[in-house]
Amino acid sequence: MSTTRREVPVTSIYANAVFTGNVSGDVTTITSVTFTQNEDDWLLGVKKEDMPSVMIIDGKQYRWTVHSYFTLNTIVAQGTWVKKATLNIGTKLTIRKPFFKIVYGQNPTQEGTEMTFSFYDLGSFVPYGFDPGASEFEIDGKTAVPINIENADEDSPFYVKLSSDATYRFKWAIGSKSYTLDKKTSGATRINTSYTIPKSWNEEIKNSTAGSCILSVQVLFGSQVYQSRDTAVRATVPDDCVPVINSISIADTKGRVPAAWGMFVEHNSNIAITAANITKSYGADIVSVNMELNDRTYYGTPSALPQSYMLEDYGIMDVTVKIRDTRGRTAEKTAKVTVVEYNPPTIQVDSMRCGQDGTLENEGVYFLATTDSTYSTCNGKNKATLQMQYKLSSQGAYTSAVKELPIGEATTVCGGDLNTEFSYDVRYVLKDTFNTVTVIDFVSTAVYAMHFLHGGRGVAFGSKATVENAVDFTFDAIFRHGVKFIKSDGSEVTMQQILNKLGL
Repeated sequence: MSTTRREVPVTSIYANAVFTGNVSGDVTTITSVTFTQNEDDWLLGVKKEDMPSVMIIDGKQYRWTVHSYFTLNTIVAQGTWVKKATLNIGTKLTIRKPFFKIVYGQNPTQEGTEMTFSFYDLGSFVPYGFDPGASEFEIDGKTAVPINIENADEDSPFYVKLSSDATYRFKWAIGSKSYTLDKKTSGATRINTSYTIPKSWNEEIKNSTAGSCILSVQVLFGSQVYQSRDTAVRATVPDDCVPVINSISIADTKGRVPAAWGMFVEHNSNIAITAANITKSYGADIVSVNMELNDRTYYGTPSALPQSYMLEDYGIMDVTVKIRDTRGRTAEKTAKVTVVEYNPPTIQVDSMRCGQDGTLENEGVYFLATTDSTYSTCNGKNKATLQMQYKLSSQGAYTSAVKELPIGEATTVCGGDLNTEFSYDVRYVLKDTFNTVTVIDFVSTAVYAMHFLHGGRGVAFGSKATVENAVDFTFDAIFRHGVKFIKSDGSEVTMQQILNKLGL
């Protein structure tokens, strides 16, 4: 508790009001306010009408009660009339504030002078009253950031008078994080403080490598802030604040290669980042996750991870994942991936009439299936099958049983029920995990140089005639002279004209 008599100038003519009372915490108690004035003291230019009628305290008017009395100066045997004014506040006036406004003067309701009053010593703290100690610092968790205040010469533009009654609250703030420290002068004319800002405060600077740290000082009486000053200094994010890729998961997302194989296969797999375990750097969000593969970059984000196109090469490949955060800081991680070679299966076939032992025979009821097939084994994981069926060429569906043939170069005796007077279509189907190749061959009728269709009109060269109203060539046909066609309208066209039309 502070009990004091404090004098305040009430008029501009050498008159002072004397406040008597005390303050404790946020509560001010005023027990009396008085002042005296010599009446008609023309030497000082003071007239009785200069006596004020009211004083405004914390927004409320209080009237003065004026008393006159005579004093005798025995030394010069001269008396003076004096006016004494007492503010009409009763026994005491309680204001639940540590400081407040008063308005005083001859006519304070119209042109009075306003000031802040307190029984505390308010001191002075102008905008330049504190020294932040640094214009820039790094939030490395090691650097102490100072705030200092001290008394300064009254003639200086940076005049400061620290109050022994005040509590000075120092504050360091970045974004939503802050730290405060309260200090009193304890009789000193300077207060030095500092705070080592934790590295975790970098979380408040997510989108840049630098931000502002607000340094401030508040002057408190009781719990009320009387004055405050602040300034901003540059706070930078250390270079070692970068994201970290802990691990990445890579998979083939095309779904063509069986998962049990555990491999990537050329022309059938892609490479996709399916998961990325990333540690963000003090709150900075990850904005991009990119993948570099074979000199091509595939772009993605944490919510849409990148994936490659179908792989068109095989061998050992470097997969590099690069990330970037909202500060522009980056990290990368590289893994090696083996892609297994793959080529689609191929097959060449030939189907010829033969005897039961496989010896070629013009009128054999068997046929010899000669096959040459290839496929990629994919390290033994890929399997292939070669199957054969045959039918009469005049039939629509294959009705014979499916026969399994060996892979590679092979000859297999098939059939046993072929009619020498009919031709047959033979279907070969080579199939692996990824592709199916189908080849249609045929087995001709028995070979004749020339044969006429029995009971009808038809002729065949190289085989038995089986088609009415047609010339069937099983041999290759060679025309040494011109070939002419008669169109339905009776006009003629030569083979040479057709070839010229086709540009051949």
